[in-house]
Amino acid sequence: MKEVSAEVVIQAPAERVWEVLTDFAKFPEWNPFIKKMSGEPRTGARLEVRIEPPGGRAMTFRPKMVNVETNREMCWLGKLWIPGLFNGEHCFTIEAFDEKGVRFVQHERFTGLLVPFMAKSLDRDTKSGFEAMNRALKERAENCPRSLGIHSRIDQYKLPIGHGHEEERESGSLFFPILGIRYRTRRNGFLGY
Repeated sequence: MKEVSAEVVIQAPAERVWEVLTDFAKFPEWNPFIKKMSGEPRTGARLEVRIEPPGGRAMTFRPKMVNVETNREMCWLGKLWIPGLFNGEHCFTIEAFDEKGVRFVQHERFTGLLVPFMAKSLDRDTKSGFEAMNRALKERAENCPRSLGIHSRIDQYKLPIGHGHEEERESGSLFFPILGIRYRTRRNGFLGY
């Protein structure tokens, strides 16, 4: 048996980290380790996962979700060819320490006949991949607008839904750094760009 793990503190709520982690379609945009992932984040679902560890070989496999707890944990079990040859149980755990921050842990337990022959690669390449993904997840969860699949303050405001249907909202501004647009708002109306 061999275990590999990496953790990071993320200054974002557990719900936000979960939102980014389970939006598999957007992995190619930000994830340097798991380049592609498809399937559903639910226990029993079959996934298709493509990993590209730094310094290692790219690999596509079809693990099965063995545990999913919304905003807390997602685990899969993958097997190379036949059970007992090279198995990996991979878990992503979100441990909230308050409303604004979490400890994110990525952990995998490898078992099977081939594990002793791959231990050095797992320590070097797989751990580097975990660390790169954790850094990218932290960046995305902490800094990007939610309306673009990334975090923002827009949900604090009620924007007008049409002429004569403006809803009251707080004064302030919204900034979408990816688009380079800043919206100004006032209590009873939209001011503009």
